[in-house]
Amino acid sequence: MINLKSLIDVIPSKKHEFLQSLRELKPIILNKKGCKQFLFSEHITKKNVIVINENWNKDENLLDYIYSNHFRVFFGALKFLTQSTKMNISKGTQTFKLDLNNETTLDR
Repeated sequence: MINLKSLIDVIPSKKHEFLQSLRELKPIILNKKGCKQFLFSEHITKKNVIVINENWNKDENLLDYIYSNHFRVFFGALKFLTQSTKMNISKGTQTFKLDLNNETTLDR
Protein backbone atom coordinates (compact mmCIF):
# COMPACT_ATOMS: atom_id res chain seq x y z
CA MET A 1 0.00 0.00 0.00
CA ILE A 2 1.26 3.46 -0.90
CA ASN A 3 0.12 6.45 1.16
CA LEU A 4 0.34 10.03 -0.08
CA LYS A 5 -0.20 12.88 2.35
CA SER A 6 -0.19 16.39 0.95
CA LEU A 7 -0.20 19.70 2.80
CA ILE A 8 -1.31 22.40 0.41
CA ASP A 9 -1.13 26.08 1.30
CA VAL A 10 -3.81 27.63 -0.90
CA ILE A 11 -3.79 31.27 -2.00
CA PRO A 12 -6.54 32.71 0.25
CA SER A 13 -8.51 34.31 -2.59
CA LYS A 14 -8.35 31.00 -4.55
CA LYS A 15 -9.40 28.63 -1.77
CA HIS A 16 -13.00 28.22 -2.94
CA GLU A 17 -11.85 27.52 -6.51
CA PHE A 18 -9.28 24.96 -5.31
CA LEU A 19 -11.81 23.14 -3.12
CA GLN A 20 -14.26 23.07 -6.03
CA SER A 21 -11.57 21.46 -8.21
CA LEU A 22 -11.01 18.80 -5.55
CA ARG A 23 -14.74 18.11 -5.26
CA GLU A 24 -14.96 17.59 -9.03
CA LEU A 25 -11.85 15.39 -9.20
CA LYS A 26 -12.59 13.23 -6.14
CA PRO A 27 -15.04 10.77 -7.76
CA ILE A 28 -12.82 10.50 -10.84
CA ILE A 29 -9.73 9.75 -8.75
CA LEU A 30 -11.61 7.24 -6.58
CA ASN A 31 -12.60 5.36 -9.76
CA LYS A 32 -8.97 5.04 -10.89
CA LYS A 33 -7.65 1.50 -10.75
CA GLY A 34 -5.95 0.91 -7.41
CA CYS A 35 -7.17 4.01 -5.58
CA LYS A 36 -8.35 2.89 -2.15
CA GLN A 37 -8.84 6.31 -0.54
CA PHE A 38 -8.93 9.99 -1.48
CA LEU A 39 -9.85 12.30 1.37
CA PHE A 40 -9.35 16.02 1.76
CA SER A 41 -10.08 18.44 4.56
CA GLU A 42 -9.15 21.86 5.84
CA HIS A 43 -6.31 21.91 8.37
CA ILE A 44 -7.65 22.33 11.87
CA THR A 45 -5.41 25.30 12.82
CA LYS A 46 -4.13 26.70 9.50
CA LYS A 47 -7.16 28.10 7.66
CA ASN A 48 -5.63 28.14 4.17
CA VAL A 49 -4.02 24.69 4.33
CA ILE A 50 -5.76 21.71 2.75
CA VAL A 51 -4.73 18.19 3.74
CA ILE A 52 -5.13 15.37 1.21
CA ASN A 53 -4.71 11.69 2.08
CA GLU A 54 -4.56 9.09 -0.67
CA ASN A 55 -3.98 5.33 -0.55
CA TRP A 56 -3.02 3.26 -3.60
CA ASN A 57 -2.67 -0.51 -3.77
CA LYS A 58 0.25 -0.75 -6.24
CA ASP A 59 3.08 1.42 -7.56
CA GLU A 60 2.01 0.96 -11.17
CA ASN A 61 -1.57 2.10 -10.47
CA LEU A 62 -0.31 5.24 -8.74
CA LEU A 63 2.07 5.93 -11.64
CA ASP A 64 -0.73 5.45 -14.18
CA TYR A 65 -2.73 8.07 -12.25
CA ILE A 66 0.23 10.47 -11.97
CA TYR A 67 0.67 10.39 -15.76
CA SER A 68 -3.07 10.71 -16.48
CA ASN A 69 -4.86 13.80 -17.73
CA HIS A 70 -6.79 13.97 -14.45
CA PHE A 71 -3.57 14.38 -12.47
CA ARG A 72 -2.46 17.07 -14.92
CA VAL A 73 -5.66 18.98 -14.07
CA PHE A 74 -4.92 18.54 -10.36
CA PHE A 75 -1.27 19.53 -10.87
CA GLY A 76 -2.40 22.64 -12.77
CA ALA A 77 -4.63 23.61 -9.86
CA LEU A 78 -1.65 23.16 -7.53
CA LYS A 79 0.55 25.40 -9.65
CA PHE A 80 -1.95 28.25 -10.09
CA LEU A 81 -4.08 28.20 -6.94
CA THR A 82 -1.56 27.44 -4.20
CA GLN A 83 1.43 29.01 -2.49
CA SER A 84 3.16 25.77 -1.59
CA THR A 85 2.61 22.02 -1.67
CA LYS A 86 4.47 19.47 0.40
CA MET A 87 3.89 15.78 -0.20
CA ASN A 88 4.99 12.69 1.72
CA ILE A 89 4.86 9.39 -0.13
CA SER A 90 5.12 6.35 2.16
CA LYS A 91 5.44 2.68 1.30
CA GLY A 92 6.30 0.28 4.08
CA THR A 93 9.10 1.83 6.11
CA GLN A 94 10.22 4.23 3.37
CA THR A 95 9.03 7.83 3.11
CA PHE A 96 9.88 10.27 0.34
CA LYS A 97 9.30 14.00 0.79
CA LEU A 98 8.54 16.23 -2.17
CA ASP A 99 8.18 19.97 -2.51
CA LEU A 100 6.02 20.36 -5.61
CA ASN A 101 6.87 24.03 -5.96
CA ASN A 102 10.45 23.22 -7.02
CA GLU A 103 10.17 22.86 -10.81
CA THR A 104 8.59 19.40 -10.70
CA THR A 105 7.75 17.96 -14.12
CA LEU A 106 5.44 15.16 -15.17
CA ASP A 107 7.51 13.71 -17.99
CA ARG A 108 7.88 9.94 -17.99
